[in-house]
Amino acid sequence: MSMVTRRSRLATLGKPAPQAGLMLYVAPKDPWNDWSALAFAEKDVDDARCERIDPTRPNEDLLVINPELRLPALADRELLLTGARVVVEYLDERYPHPRLMPQDPAGRAKVRMVLEQFATELFPVLQDALTAKSAKAKSPIAQQVLNSGRWFGGKAYFLGVEYTRADLAWAVWLKGVQSLGLKLPENAQRYRDKLATRPVLAAYFKAV
Repeated sequence: MSMVTRRSRLATLGKPAPQAGLMLYVAPKDPWNDWSALAFAEKDVDDARCERIDPTRPNEDLLVINPELRLPALADRELLLTGARVVVEYLDERYPHPRLMPQDPAGRAKVRMVLEQFATELFPVLQDALTAKSAKAKSPIAQQVLNSGRWFGGKAYFLGVEYTRADLAWAVWLKGVQSLGLKLPENAQRYRDKLATRPVLAAYFKAV
């Protein structure tokens, strides 16, 4: 977790403060950045903004408060947070509606277990495939897709009737898979279609 106060940083550098309010800065074509942007969008906070940053040409305001350019980065008044899971945890606690974690401890633990699988396996393999230049380099994600038919049952959402951060992660994975031209198994496609009934995810799936 990385946390600094904007006031102290800006006072030290003598730079103008960026626009006040809730602001999320994300890197393009990165699974964890997409995941945090989806959680941000689901909260639908008034006057909140999300800005995609070109790491080679970041804006000056962002460099003032985040000189190491760690993304995603959430600026909320005097607070700056970086790291996807830290950002989403904060958003869920500060803006609890809609809730993106189950109310019971067991349910929350299950979501965290799923996210750990994304951190150690699913997102790294997806990122490698998205940046790969050879067909051979994409074989691990193709194998994951073949296995994915057994991951999705007949539940409304991945872990049951509640829509959670785990579903947001799967949305990122499913969009990435389809951008690679890989065909989803029937169960995975049904789950993807269910996710697409949510306005935020429908827009995400349609975006280039």
